[in-house]
Amino acid sequence: MESLSHLLELPIQDIVTGERAGDREEAVTEVVRLAKLQEQRKREKRILYLIVLGLLIYHCVIGICLFSGRGLFGGRDIACQVAGISMAGTLTMLGLVYRYFGKEEDVKMIPSSQLSRGLGIASLAMLLWSVGIMYLSFGMIRAGSVPLGMELSSLGPFLNNQLCAGYALNVIFLAVEMYRLLMERTVLHPGCVISPAVIYLDFFYIDILGRMDTLDSVWKALDRGTLLILLEAVSGIVFLFIQSHRSRSHASDSPRRSL
Repeated sequence: MESLSHLLELPIQDIVTGERAGDREEAVTEVVRLAKLQEQRKREKRILYLIVLGLLIYHCVIGICLFSGRGLFGGRDIACQVAGISMAGTLTMLGLVYRYFGKEEDVKMIPSSQLSRGLGIASLAMLLWSVGIMYLSFGMIRAGSVPLGMELSSLGPFLNNQLCAGYALNVIFLAVEMYRLLMERTVLHPGCVISPAVIYLDFFYIDILGRMDTLDSVWKALDRGTLLILLEAVSGIVFLFIQSHRSRSHASDSPRRSL
């Protein structure tokens, strides 16, 4: 009864005695409306959970195929397009989930923790490592030197193992952040964008290693895929900073309005 009184902003005595009859009908209507709204939000949350679960399953299926050496697509151009579309879809999903929970008045998004910052730094290090080692290796091959002091027959498996490890670790990182976002209502941070970037860059690079023909075509594909994913990652990080600035501005303005 107390929670109902607080919800409807009516005294308990009025609810029990039936006074203020004009407000009673409005109160019942409001209760029905709120009940429907809560049910709608539950359905929306279930849909969000299923989307996140589907995304993680998608990453796992691709990872298993890549690790087993099976080609998923018909060529580098298709792989590049799939990586770019998947990256855009992942970032869109993150934005929708974040904006959905941010609209709930009874939910406070808590700042990212040391765990999140640590995962973000690790993802950034793996991003730089993946891009650096690919360009270094193929750049040395183009220059006619021995890449990393290895035979060419050993270079492919070495790069593949490095990229597979980065892919798997960042799928785990992304799963941790998705769980914390959905269950703990944590704030999105740049690491949530960098992890998908590592996932799709490594996916694209692994696909390149399995389709090497001429060095020039591989180099062009490397440039095209890297630029696409990095541009999407930068756009996602800029979006996060804009959202963070707006949230701080809204939080600082709220006490002033209440005064």
